[in-house]
Amino acid sequence: MSAQCPFCKKEPDKITPFTNRDCSTIFCKRCGEFAITGSLLSSYADLEEKSHLFSGVLRWRKEGGLKSGEILTSHTIKEILQSTEIPQKIPEKIDRLIYYIGLNSPTFGASVSIKPDDDYSLTFSPSEDELHEILLFLERDRLIEPAMDFMGNVAAIETQLSYEEMVQCKFTMQGWKRFYELERKGVDSKQCFVAMNFDNEFDSAYQKISEAIEDCGFKAYRTKGFSIDDVNDLIIAGIKESAFVVADFTGQKPGVYFEAGFARGLGKKVIWTCREEEKDKLHFDTRQFNHILWKDVEELKSKLQTSIRANII
Repeated sequence: MSAQCPFCKKEPDKITPFTNRDCSTIFCKRCGEFAITGSLLSSYADLEEKSHLFSGVLRWRKEGGLKSGEILTSHTIKEILQSTEIPQKIPEKIDRLIYYIGLNSPTFGASVSIKPDDDYSLTFSPSEDELHEILLFLERDRLIEPAMDFMGNVAAIETQLSYEEMVQCKFTMQGWKRFYELERKGVDSKQCFVAMNFDNEFDSAYQKISEAIEDCGFKAYRTKGFSIDDVNDLIIAGIKESAFVVADFTGQKPGVYFEAGFARGLGKKVIWTCREEEKDKLHFDTRQFNHILWKDVEELKSKLQTSIRANII
């Protein structure tokens, strides 16, 4: 295997081959930790032009405290390209950097260090030049301002970019306001988190829920199939990054109640659903909410589409 990250081309900290398998785990400062198959690496030239997008997805999973939830193969890498994790427009890239600064500001007035050579993956940029422009835009728009460096000096962002490897910045009050807006609604998200029973008998219900969500212009996301070590963090991150949540209480799983409650605590809209025969089993704390009651999965899809169009779009 080449001694560089296949996505950002940076020399990784470590490459660990799997035992008896055509796969290796790569530890990269810019992209994070991920596992990748040898067959993908050998055919990777076909996806070379989109390297920065994969680098960005992996970096944000790292920022969320997650290892890659799956081994990257030719199949999964193409799924990533179609996912809601990738910003499609420049304003979405700008919001990603605002979100990163907010997540890394422990106190009001705290300084955040950004190293463009390593951190342009935060904005899914093809090079550090675009990150330079985003930083300058944020300063001009009075969302960030220069912060004191380690020597006690304060220099404009443009000056720092011209001669420093590291930019020191902090939020203005307008920056904090924008960050809190993003926390509440998700980062220009087209993602919908689905909380429901993971038993295999409910896969057909999830399929219809997913179809209803996608017919309305969103992408369904659930945490079934991920490593148990990562699933709790994936749930929290997935809800935070979603525009809204669909919660189906059929089967009365405690986790669904938690996920719906967590979403409401963040100020996100929740669409409540339950199979009609179980409506009397709903917990008294949630019975006051208007639930979509369904007899079969086709009815679930139809009613859910109507609710999304009425309450979300």
